[in-house]
Amino acid sequence: METQSAIQLTREQQARLNNLRAVVKRQLRPTSSVDPEMVASILLKNSEMMREAGLAQEQLDYLLQIRDRTPDGGSTHAILTTHVAVMKDAIDDLRNEAELDHKAALNEFSKIEGQPEWHAEAHVAYGRHLITFSHLKRAAEHYQKAVDLLKDSDAELMSAVAQGELGRAYTARGQFDTARNHFEQALARIPDQVENHDDIARVKADYATALIQLNDLPKAETLLNEALQVCNEQGLWVLRGQVRRELAYIEQIKADQSQDNAVIQVYLDNAESLLKQTITDLLPVADTLGLAVAYHDLGRLEARRKKYDDAFIHVTLSIEMFGRLGNKRNLAVAHITLGQIKLLRDGDAAGAVEHLHNALSIADDLDDVHTETQAAESLVRVHELQARRAVNDRLAIRMQVLDQITFTRAKLEEAELPNFANRLDPLITRLEAVDANATP
Repeated sequence: METQSAIQLTREQQARLNNLRAVVKRQLRPTSSVDPEMVASILLKNSEMMREAGLAQEQLDYLLQIRDRTPDGGSTHAILTTHVAVMKDAIDDLRNEAELDHKAALNEFSKIEGQPEWHAEAHVAYGRHLITFSHLKRAAEHYQKAVDLLKDSDAELMSAVAQGELGRAYTARGQFDTARNHFEQALARIPDQVENHDDIARVKADYATALIQLNDLPKAETLLNEALQVCNEQGLWVLRGQVRRELAYIEQIKADQSQDNAVIQVYLDNAESLLKQTITDLLPVADTLGLAVAYHDLGRLEARRKKYDDAFIHVTLSIEMFGRLGNKRNLAVAHITLGQIKLLRDGDAAGAVEHLHNALSIADDLDDVHTETQAAESLVRVHELQARRAVNDRLAIRMQVLDQITFTRAKLEEAELPNFANRLDPLITRLEAVDANATP
């Protein structure tokens, strides 16, 4: 596994960090006359930088101490509570605690009038928390509330962010055309003076994810390169990891579209390099979700390049990390990938089917039709392979395969996927016809 190293701050980030630490240190003295509201303002301006630099725990400590000195019932206290929740979301051991803080912030804002932008930010922050746990519909509801709060506001940047998050939620649900509509609305709201803002870079990166699925690679690549430039300039390492993962995916698509083996290998080399750079960047930041996605993507690429042992290790690691985070949608996708790897590496169809059933069950619970369909398609293909092999095999093997296929068919019916279930009927019929004339 890659060795963890220290995060590299930009010169501007280091200066901001030094200033932040000095201000907070002065404020925490018993004799301090520094206004807590002023310190809160500095903390809030630097929250994203602290999170991206892997300093979420330090920032959380500051936020909690300053919040304790801020009167309840005011907008500053509510805003600080939102950012406390966001920092907890960035810390693995505290992520589950963040739920209470998100709800507390929203409750505080519900009693305050005239703060639509901050109230909308609280809804967006809670939506991001929910999407980490794969609660896509609930996340979209909070993003929509943020959009509604800003309908008559001149807070164009926050409005763009909320629309972008709605797009991300629909992308995760496989509704890419709907996602594109929200992303286009987001980009249309961006004020000219904040074109290079970190939130806008995030909107562009998320939009690229949908565009890749819609096969609009040129536009996706343009947006990703624009986002990458902002990430490099501002030291946004977590976001840069997402951008590099998506660029790696584009490199693989280019490889699919090429007929020249030498060119294909260049594209795949580029993709592998981007994913390994991402892992190296994210290890010191301790961004578990980003790392889990990167390990999964690297494993999938390694499987494509027939590096099956490495692929197995990396995807297994991603499954452990997704499970620890409670990120069920990505967990389901990773189970699909590991099932395919087990089939390719070991010829273990039964083991592959087990992982695919896990994926189908998780996706069904989440009502994630996109991932559910992927799992169903993979199950049908594995069973087709099993049936072809079993026709000429021993009776005991055929019976075992028949039981597996019959079980899968029932599960596909339960998941309301009759088209996939019906594709198994000819396999069942063929195996039963052979067994009718067979002897043990």
